[in-house]
Amino acid sequence: MGDRAQQKLAAMQTQADREYEAARLAAIQRDGSQANLGAIPQRTVPGSIGGVNGSGRFNLSGITGAISGFFRGVGNFFGRLMRSL
Repeated sequence: MGDRAQQKLAAMQTQADREYEAARLAAIQRDGSQANLGAIPQRTVPGSIGGVNGSGRFNLSGITGAISGFFRGVGNFFGRLMRSL
């Protein structure tokens, strides 16, 4: 992948990070300490195109991000469950 494509992906990730932080802040302002921050999706732009990075290796960043998001959601669910008891 060329430098231009890498710069574009980096800019897309920066924008996604800004949108995520804005959504988190809005939820905190709206709901305070009861805000369910785990329900806010965090978009991760892959560091490559087609799952293969510039060195020819397979990129797992999208998969690991999805798995961590899943476990964050499970943790929030059980946290709410324990608080409700």
